[in-house]
Amino acid sequence: MSMFTICPSCCGETQGNVEQQEGTYIKIKQVSAACGYERFWQNQPMLYRNMPACNLLLSGAIHFSGCMATQTIRMLKLLGLQCISVGTFFRHRRLYTIPTIVQAWQNEQAGIIRELKEMGGGLILSGDCRSDSPGHCAKYGTSSLIEDRINKVLDLQLVQSSEVPSSTSCELEGLKRSIVFLKEQHMQVSALITDRNRQVAKWHIGKSQKKALDAAAKERECEDLKLWRPAIINHLYWTAASTPDGDPDVMEAKTSMNTALLHFPAVHIHLWREKQGTRSGWNQEQLQPLNWRGLLMAALHFNHNSSREVAQTSDGEVRYAVRYPRFCKGGWVVRPIKAKPSYAYAAALIESLSEGYSRSSETLRESSAVLSSTAPAPLSTSCQEIAKDEAVGLYLARHSRFNTGN
Repeated sequence: MSMFTICPSCCGETQGNVEQQEGTYIKIKQVSAACGYERFWQNQPMLYRNMPACNLLLSGAIHFSGCMATQTIRMLKLLGLQCISVGTFFRHRRLYTIPTIVQAWQNEQAGIIRELKEMGGGLILSGDCRSDSPGHCAKYGTSSLIEDRINKVLDLQLVQSSEVPSSTSCELEGLKRSIVFLKEQHMQVSALITDRNRQVAKWHIGKSQKKALDAAAKERECEDLKLWRPAIINHLYWTAASTPDGDPDVMEAKTSMNTALLHFPAVHIHLWREKQGTRSGWNQEQLQPLNWRGLLMAALHFNHNSSREVAQTSDGEVRYAVRYPRFCKGGWVVRPIKAKPSYAYAAALIESLSEGYSRSSETLRESSAVLSSTAPAPLSTSCQEIAKDEAVGLYLARHSRFNTGN
């Protein structure tokens, strides 16, 4: 407040008083008793409907950067910085930032579709589904399709387990919705690659073979088998990759070329002929719980960084890193280091948020209402409700049995 102690008119002593404070916004009134000078000062401009600009932009920056709102706001308050509340952030997210993300994704998707139509030819798609929790109790299943020629996410579908007979059906339902969407856009699919394709199933077979070889290597006089494991698995991959038509006779002949590697005492690993299931035993790192429309942010991030170049040193040499992944069981792999990802899309979202709110905040609110109406109902809506007082009474009655002796 020291900047308001001197009158800019008569240079006399003045006093500044805080007239209004709202989140990051502050308004100060300065009055000079000597000359009667009076002015109002505010630290930021006001947007439509008296919305402080920094309040809205702070909510957008937290959301678009992927930060946890509660932790970020708590950190700012610990530093003594004036900021918005957690409730204000979630209100801004529901009404303004989520519609901005959805509009950006729709524009991104429309641009990709135009690019593919100009390119011509049928689509070559790779698709998979990821659940929000491992096992068979997932609430959401996110199905995505990537166009392999341009390496960008073409469509993203989220299926709630209540919309299908079981959570394991989310993948198929998401794929069906994506195909229907592409047909509506008059696009033809030439190839579709999923984890049920036999060319991809070799990965699942390779994993089971690794486990079988590791178990056999623990047997007496079979320790050297562990040294042959990479060669055996690579031979399996080569057999599948070098036979694009999937001819079983040719693949078996290629396997027979190296029977010394594929047969060991008490180990028979011709598992690639067996029928595979529809699930993988590989549990990927799970995302933290968040609003499901945040997945669109992940798609935007992927599309804007899918063609990153390899990082180079100051001398122009390509940078590499030696990694020791867990699945290699103590082995190592060499991977090129990619350039740092770009977050230019987040800056564009901030600009779109500011322009969209200033131009028509009601449009964003209407979009928010439409999105809320199209979202599937929570799983709890299918449960039979009970009055809170009744539930608390039953809870206390059940636990009172353990307190009778007190």
